[in-house]
Amino acid sequence: MWSTEGFLSIKDGMDEALYVHPFNTLFNLEHPVAFSAQNLSKNRPNIPGYLTFTLQDITTKYLERLLASAATIIGRNATFVSIVMPGGEGLEESRRAAISDAIAAIELPGSTLRQLRKSTAAAHEIDNGIDNGMEDERMILVYRLGGSTLEVSVLSLDEGVFEILSSVYNQHLGGNDFNKRVVNHLLLAHKKTYQDLSSDDKFMIRLGREAEKATQALSSQNSVRIEIESFRPGGQDLSEELTRSQFEDLNMDLFAKTMAAIDQAIKDASIVKDDIQDIVLSGGSSNIPFLQSTIKAYFGGKVYIHGLNHPETTAVFGAAKLGAKLGAKLGQRYTSDVGVCCFLDRPLSLGIETADGVMFKYTDRNSDREFNKLFTFSTAMDNQDRVVIRVFEGERARTSQNAFLGGIELSGIPPAPKGVPQIRVRLRAHSCGNELHLTVMEMASKRMTATTISPRSAFVDEDEIASKMLEGEAFEHEDRLIWESAEATGTMTLLNPA
Repeated sequence: MWSTEGFLSIKDGMDEALYVHPFNTLFNLEHPVAFSAQNLSKNRPNIPGYLTFTLQDITTKYLERLLASAATIIGRNATFVSIVMPGGEGLEESRRAAISDAIAAIELPGSTLRQLRKSTAAAHEIDNGIDNGMEDERMILVYRLGGSTLEVSVLSLDEGVFEILSSVYNQHLGGNDFNKRVVNHLLLAHKKTYQDLSSDDKFMIRLGREAEKATQALSSQNSVRIEIESFRPGGQDLSEELTRSQFEDLNMDLFAKTMAAIDQAIKDASIVKDDIQDIVLSGGSSNIPFLQSTIKAYFGGKVYIHGLNHPETTAVFGAAKLGAKLGAKLGQRYTSDVGVCCFLDRPLSLGIETADGVMFKYTDRNSDREFNKLFTFSTAMDNQDRVVIRVFEGERARTSQNAFLGGIELSGIPPAPKGVPQIRVRLRAHSCGNELHLTVMEMASKRMTATTISPRSAFVDEDEIASKMLEGEAFEHEDRLIWESAEATGTMTLLNPA
């Protein structure tokens, strides 16, 4: 809430402030846009006649309040901060920059910030995942339905490393939309009998809050009565019953959209639904019984579902668990000069050079920063006794059109016809830090070599990264033909001797 002097205050339980100062209160800050009670239906960052705060302003205030509360509870200052946030292509950079600036503004000496997607954070809550060093790869579907955002992601978990295989976003679908349907239903019912109160801002705020409480109550009971006293002298009070069945009917088309997102995420990950072994529910709206039962039925009741009881805390607990692990392991290794480790996605694709100078991709652009991938290649010539692994960064099919990062040579390969030796190339990266770890092993002789490489994108500005992305989009069709030809002739799995 802000005053006429421009002071922004952050308080727990702002309900009463909303009723007293409906135009001076920000709420539902899921996106980098502040919503005012004066405008309930449109996403407008600037409202005439009122002060405008940047995402950095609001983030700074929130972090100051949260860190002060944490220090009071644990009796010391926090030294490791995990922040979870919604995904969505095109939004991460602005959020990341705002949070980095906010951290710098409040001066956290010696602190480390870990910023990650909510889907990744939720996946870390799985008890039988990274906690026991499970080696077999597992496929996990994260269904995150919050107040204003739907995100369905498919992740693989291999040797304790999560990799996002696909993500489907709807940044305008969530609990707020369900609540709006309830609000409109109640307004229509009241209007038929008494009067239209949709122009009364204070009443609308109260109705919105009561509708939210009602939908939450319907997660554990079959009906609820919504009662609101009139703000106008002589006006009629609102008293309406809402059943779980009515709530489901009002939002059935929106529920169907969330299930369609599951289909799309599985399709984009190039798997089938039977490959999914774990489901993680995250976000308060995924607590709706109809959605939980529909998801169970969709997977035939054979998949273990995590977060059934308290999905609203899944991402928070996952982030805390990851923060504890990283905080214990990082030390000074991945902490930057300003004490902030703040990386979310890799802006450009990473890959290695194969025969004919074609890049074999290990990660796509905007993929998760933490990954661990192993592929098997072979020699491009008979009796080839060495291979050179070159790592590139960029969006083009030809390595000559991408940025060279570094490489390594493995010699001493036993003589054999081309395509016979098995050469395993592993490329991995930690959650924080810029280093890429490259390991190469020839399986017959067990000869191995390794090196560490730094991605160039960690040291260039966003304009150059954006230019590389646009170039990749402009030549997408041409590059796809090159990759398809390389796959058809088998050269995508062959490595050059020099």
